[in-house]
Amino acid sequence: MAFRSVRKRDNDISPYHKPNYGSGYPEHPSIKKTKLDTWSLEYLLRNPESTLADIDLKTIICPASFQILPPQDRSDLLEYLPYFVKVFVRRAVSPSDAIISRTETTIRPKSDQETLQLRLDPNWEEMPDKSLWNDEGFFEAMVQWQELLKSGQFLHTSNDLDLTNDEDKNLAFDAYWGDLGEREKMHNVAGDSKNITLKDMCRLELIKVNDVLIYKRNFSASKVIVDLSMQVVKASGSSGLSIQLGGQVYEDFETPTALETKILDYHGRVTKEKRPNGNAFKSIRLVRNNKDMGRLFDIRKGLL
Repeated sequence: MAFRSVRKRDNDISPYHKPNYGSGYPEHPSIKKTKLDTWSLEYLLRNPESTLADIDLKTIICPASFQILPPQDRSDLLEYLPYFVKVFVRRAVSPSDAIISRTETTIRPKSDQETLQLRLDPNWEEMPDKSLWNDEGFFEAMVQWQELLKSGQFLHTSNDLDLTNDEDKNLAFDAYWGDLGEREKMHNVAGDSKNITLKDMCRLELIKVNDVLIYKRNFSASKVIVDLSMQVVKASGSSGLSIQLGGQVYEDFETPTALETKILDYHGRVTKEKRPNGNAFKSIRLVRNNKDMGRLFDIRKGLL
């Protein structure tokens, strides 16, 4: 009787009971791990173990590497550079094709407008100025980018849903135009310096007539990089600054936000609903006598 009872329990297995067939019989099918491609763009630009995290970037970001890129890739990269670190070199093209009558063999553009005009002329080839490859700020930005890469800042995490596309892409974009490694520190400084206006900077001659302001910002939601330069035509401690942009003069800007709004309205490709809030001081650099003086945000910090 006892034997029949045992046999019944062995054969009558409850559907809610999961038998243990031993460690050799997996409870779940094993998940096949995908082999990482260590040379994929995703891996190289995001993974802390990437070759780019430790390599001397000067060995690959150099004139020789730039010259072997396809023409379209070179053109795309040049779009990220402000006009004052570009040169145009004369090509061997028939003079009858010339749009700009110049005798020089090399031209350094003095504005975005001149840059655009030179691009249309088949006699001239656009390329980075030699000074770019020896620019300390440029190579410091490379080191900062490598530190972000090593620390895993570019990795996808479970919190990625909380990270907007703008913020994600700007991590890399801001390596040159911003210092995201010190974002938290700067946040506190920004709070202390928020009362310093463009009028104050004009009054203290931190901004002067004939200075050039470079506005550059990546609007990923609109898939647009706004890169415009403008010349300061008036710098007043009482009324702020006035600029010349695209042949027109716009007057009396007291705050960088007002200036940014005018720039974006002039540019016309970033709609108001796609303009993120942010410190416009961080998107504007000051150039004086062809020397990059830094972002207005950093110049303003010097007043504290």
